[in-house]
Amino acid sequence: MQIGSLTLANTIANDDDDDLTGVENGTCRAADILLKYAFWLNITAKLTAKTNLSDRLRQWFPESASKISESIGSSAKVVDIEMHHFDSLFEAVYMNINEDCSLKNDLAKFVNKFKPTSASKKYAD
Repeated sequence: MQIGSLTLANTIANDDDDDLTGVENGTCRAADILLKYAFWLNITAKLTAKTNLSDRLRQWFPESASKISESIGSSAKVVDIEMHHFDSLFEAVYMNINEDCSLKNDLAKFVNKFKPTSASKKYAD
């Protein structure tokens, strides 16, 4: 499965790993990409049609500013962007969604809400 040119790869990894950096032995865990992609769709769906998408994305992802400008220019509004461009934009900001994102607290809440719990964790009955 692909999102833009990101290929989702399942790796044999410790599923109990709470770190969602997404990079393990050069591949990205499918669960990590899909959670971040769902978060991406959630935040971009809340933008109005007249929002300057470039400006907003540069506010959220300052480390990806050059990639964003290359993808959509500097004055593109949400209404002017086709859906497949959102996939390309996700690819441009994917690696910066964790640390460099001004939405990192929102991402953490989103991930905690949807990340499956481990079968090895014990719960009081």
